[in-house]
Amino acid sequence: MNAQLIGERTGIETLLRERAATSEAGTIRANAGASGLAFGGSAADVLRMSARNAAFDIASIQKQGELEKKVTLLGGQAAKAAGNLGAISALTGTASDILLRRG
Repeated sequence: MNAQLIGERTGIETLLRERAATSEAGTIRANAGASGLAFGGSAADVLRMSARNAAFDIASIQKQGELEKKVTLLGGQAAKAAGNLGAISALTGTASDILLRRG
């Protein structure tokens, strides 16, 4: 369940970052146009750098989400194993008590 929620949250964070990147690109284009510059050279370089940064951010968000899901799944498996071990220990202790009482 938690892994599914992490996946959904990662998707939402990715979408939000993609929208922010689109907005940033629009702002860069608008500022270049407002300053009377042709869209090229410095403004285009800034736009390319912004797009690279956004792509890196999105990849980082997705990788972090994948890692969190794996940790959550492994944690669940560890908890289940610990529970099983506890149950075995309890049963062994009970069997031992019964044998000692009879013996």
